[in-house]
Amino acid sequence: MKKFLLILLFPIIAVSQEQRTLDVFFDFDKYVLTNEAVEILESTLQENPEIVVTKIYGYCDWKGSSGYNDTLSLKRVREVFHFHRNKGVKIKPD
Repeated sequence: MKKFLLILLFPIIAVSQEQRTLDVFFDFDKYVLTNEAVEILESTLQENPEIVVTKIYGYCDWKGSSGYNDTLSLKRVREVFHFHRNKGVKIKPD
């Protein structure tokens, strides 16, 4: 049985001066986007073609070492970042 991590990524998306958050979930101990996550991201892009990603946060559960979890979180952030970049979404630099 697959386990899903509950809180993982929160890209904050600016749509017409409005701030929104979008939750993206990954399989336990994985950083590759699931089919369900891809569908959510693509649906959001279709509904809001002018979005600008302002922040992407990555989270893991408490299992494993801090170093391992930091690396996994960063890989998840990169996965979401690359998805958006490949779709031509504007990503606001820091």
